[in-house]
Amino acid sequence: NPVLFSDASADALGIGTNAVDATYQCTLAAVSGKSLKSAGTIDVTGSISATGVFSMSGVQALTCAAGANVVDATNAVTRLTLPASGTCTLTLPTSGLAAGQVKIIQTAVQGGSSAVTIATTQAVLPNATAFDLAVLGDSWMGWWDATASKWQTLSSVMAGVGS
Repeated sequence: NPVLFSDASADALGIGTNAVDATYQCTLAAVSGKSLKSAGTIDVTGSISATGVFSMSGVQALTCAAGANVVDATNAVTRLTLPASGTCTLTLPTSGLAAGQVKIIQTAVQGGSSAVTIATTQAVLPNATAFDLAVLGDSWMGWWDATASKWQTLSSVMAGVGS
C-alpha cells in the first residue's frame, strides 16, 4: 500500500492505505493495532468519538508524609500510600493545567490510622470542611474549572460510601 493515497472522487486521503472511507477526510492504516502517535498535544475542535477502550496513561505513586504532599498535574491518576499514623494534606495542582482536565486520587495502600485530606482552598469538595481519603479504596475525582480556578468534584468515595 502507498504511504499517501489521495482519492479525488471521495475528497479523501489515505495514510498507509489505499482503502479510504469516503465519510471521513482521512483514513489511517494500523500497524499492530496502532494508527496515530503524537509527540505533542492534539487539539480537537469538534467532538471525539471512540469505539473500544479509552485510557488515560500516567500514574503518580505518592507516598504521603505528615504535612503537605503535592499531587502532580501531569498524571491523570494519583495512587496514595498512607503512613502508619499522622495526618497528611494533599495539595492539588493549580498551574500547568488544561481547562476541563480530570484528576483521580485513590488510596491504594492503607498504612494504619493515618488521615489524609485535600486542601479545601483548591477544590470544591462534597464536604466543605474536609475530605478524608484514609480508607483503602477511598477516592476522589475532579475536573479543573479554569474559570473558577478550582477543582470541581465529580465524584467521591469515602469509607466505601459514594457520592
